[in-house]
Amino acid sequence: MSRWGSLATAMARMTAIVAVAAAADAWAQTCESMTGRARTDCFIGRARISGQTSGIAAGAARQRTDEEYLRAATGTSVAPKPPRAKGGDRIYHRPRN
Repeated sequence: MSRWGSLATAMARMTAIVAVAAAADAWAQTCESMTGRARTDCFIGRARISGQTSGIAAGAARQRTDEEYLRAATGTSVAPKPPRAKGGDRIYHRPRN
């Protein structure tokens, strides 16, 4: 990989870390410490996020229930997942110059 590719990757990672930290900091602010319209918007935003999170959880539970009903009706079971290869099992050879 070229030196500029590494620099671009590092900058992208740093930008992502800063964005996540800023979002966490914004979420950490309590709505009670705000005043006026910002406080109302904060409570509305939290309510919408809670509703969406609840909807996602309900959809996932509904999907699992549907899968269980299908398995019971067809008499099948869940296929076991194959074991994953461990990262340390690979041997990398360094190319010669």
